[in-house]
Amino acid sequence: MPQDIVPTEISQPTSSETPEVNVGNEENQSLIPPFSDYPFALEIDTAIPQTEHQLGMVASLFTTLRYRDPSTAAHSLRVAMGCSFWAAALKMPEKIRVQFETASLLHDIGKISLSDAILKKPNPLSEEELAEIDHCPVIARNILNSCGVAQEIVSGVYDSYAWYDGTHRTNPRKGEETSVIARMISIVNAFDSMTNEQVYRGRKSTNEAIQELYDHSGTQFDKQLVSNFIETLNNKEEWIKEEVAKRWIVKLDLSEHWEESLRFGSAKTIVPQSLSKDIYFQQTLTQHSHEAIAYIDLQSTVTFWNVGAERLTGVSADGICGSRFSSELFKMGTKTGNLVNDSNCPVQQVLRTKQQHHDRYEIWGRAGKYLNADLQVIPVLSDQKQFLGVVLTMLDVSSEASLEEKCQNLQNATTKDPMTQVANRAEFDRMLAAYLETHQEANMSFCLIMADIDHFKRVNDDYGHQAGDEVILAFAGLLKSECRSGDLVARYGGEEFAILCADCDLASAMSRAEQLRRGIAEMTHSQLGSKSVTASFGVTELSTNDTPETILKRADQALYIAKEQGRNQVVPLTKDNKTNDDESHGGGLFDWLLGTRSSRNLVDMTMVSKVPIELVIGKLKGFITEKDAKITVAKLNHLCLEIYDTPSSAEKGRPVTFVIDLRLSQEKVERANVNGLAAGKRVQTRIETKILSKRDRDRRRGPITERARLLFGNLQSYLMADEAMYE
Repeated sequence: MPQDIVPTEISQPTSSETPEVNVGNEENQSLIPPFSDYPFALEIDTAIPQTEHQLGMVASLFTTLRYRDPSTAAHSLRVAMGCSFWAAALKMPEKIRVQFETASLLHDIGKISLSDAILKKPNPLSEEELAEIDHCPVIARNILNSCGVAQEIVSGVYDSYAWYDGTHRTNPRKGEETSVIARMISIVNAFDSMTNEQVYRGRKSTNEAIQELYDHSGTQFDKQLVSNFIETLNNKEEWIKEEVAKRWIVKLDLSEHWEESLRFGSAKTIVPQSLSKDIYFQQTLTQHSHEAIAYIDLQSTVTFWNVGAERLTGVSADGICGSRFSSELFKMGTKTGNLVNDSNCPVQQVLRTKQQHHDRYEIWGRAGKYLNADLQVIPVLSDQKQFLGVVLTMLDVSSEASLEEKCQNLQNATTKDPMTQVANRAEFDRMLAAYLETHQEANMSFCLIMADIDHFKRVNDDYGHQAGDEVILAFAGLLKSECRSGDLVARYGGEEFAILCADCDLASAMSRAEQLRRGIAEMTHSQLGSKSVTASFGVTELSTNDTPETILKRADQALYIAKEQGRNQVVPLTKDNKTNDDESHGGGLFDWLLGTRSSRNLVDMTMVSKVPIELVIGKLKGFITEKDAKITVAKLNHLCLEIYDTPSSAEKGRPVTFVIDLRLSQEKVERANVNGLAAGKRVQTRIETKILSKRDRDRRRGPITERARLLFGNLQSYLMADEAMYE
């Protein structure tokens, strides 16, 4: 029996610690008390015989399982040998031990009824598939009863799926209503499943598996038996290992293949063992090659999966050998990002054509991310030219990705919005200037469409941010799908998008915007309960002497009008019909900070607080915390904040981001108290305050100014300041 069938010594954790491997403590090992000393030994009738006929039937059933699903059979054999080790350590009476070992060996016999689609499925099972899994113990009971197997073994198999507290989905039996061997099999079964990789998940460490057993003691597992099982894992007496190995090699005539399948996480192959000496050298080479190597037969069944394949993919040999090869298991994709299916799978292609295939693909690696791999699929022919299957090799070439790919990734990272993969704001600003210059030089027209999803905050508030992301992604996809060659779609910010329409007049742009408006209104979203959203559009056309700032401002104003007029509409705006308020050019946040755009200020006041500047800053911290303000500038005596302000339920209007600019200066002034006494120079702090809306179109709304003044009043109260008159 392989040495690593028995885990390293484990110390039992207390309720507040995770179990850890306890090494270098062999002299403190004590013999585990014999089985008869434990209370649960009283539950078993030791007088029940086990006939040779029954043992022969058991071997036949297990052989059937081996041919049906080698992976499940290997797991069953490991569980049986683990139970045998436990029984040997307990010095369990022979008759009871035979029942225990037999039931553990056949505990999964009911799975011969399952299809490969369930046995090999890497994804979570559906409710219908779970129901089939839950029915396996019933099938096992029927099979064993029809074969005349002793009822103690039948109940041990059937009840090994029950939970100790009786809360299992289909088996309500609990506690000592189930036999002790059923409860013991349940523990060994869970331990082996956790410590070996499965098609649907990776393996846990021994310590992690032990902790899981402790965490579910009293609910899924018998608490006393769990403690006893851990004691058994700690037992290092060599005679037990030798006795168990000899017992099972004799009992089932284990070949080298089946002995190898017991190793935790080992690669394995399903091939005859009668090989020449040279073949053993070749097998050792392929088994331990750093390159991933697999054999697939004519039925697409994986018959060999080496250590390199395990390392590359994270899929164990035990989990995949005997299964049908599927590109979906590795989420295989082409260089262009398209998912590979059976119709274009390189393995299936070579199995059909018998022609060698070599190309680069993306596969999902064991590190939980995609990697580039060179795949080569080679047809295998016998000496008589009989087609036997294919050899698959996979080599990780992620570190050799071309400079061109790296440059392209860098380009995408700097020019694209990470969520929607349309152009980002910086790329839009660059392309807007380029469009304007190119079209003016060619004496051609282009249009700018600004689009904004209506009532988007309600989507986030009512359905959550994931639903909001789904809406944004769907909207971006719709905009991209309607793009012509030469156009640009960009995410301008939040739920707002911009479209540059090359060589396009206003009428055509309006028609396209109207088509987009109808498209988003007709589109339903699963995360919104199959409801739809609407969007508003502002459209403008390039005019003489336009700059990037003026055309953007005009499209933004058109969008604002569409919102004000009721949303879900398209509004065009040309240079000839814009308002006086739009005659000024450009500008921005730093213009008004420098004093050149005072007209943008909703509030422009100076306050005086009769305390030193240190106390004012301390009080500002409370204001920032209450308002959840974002600090955008923090310099000596200069602070700039952004505050997201939502109107109350009684108010109308949309949320607004206010920018508050504060410049603090400390001064000394002559001051006396209210009675005219204690006159002298006193320290006070002057706070120059400007408040504006971060977005141009928000500042044009009358109610916005009132909300800005209320915000100013709140700040004034925090600082215990009075308004100051300008000199």
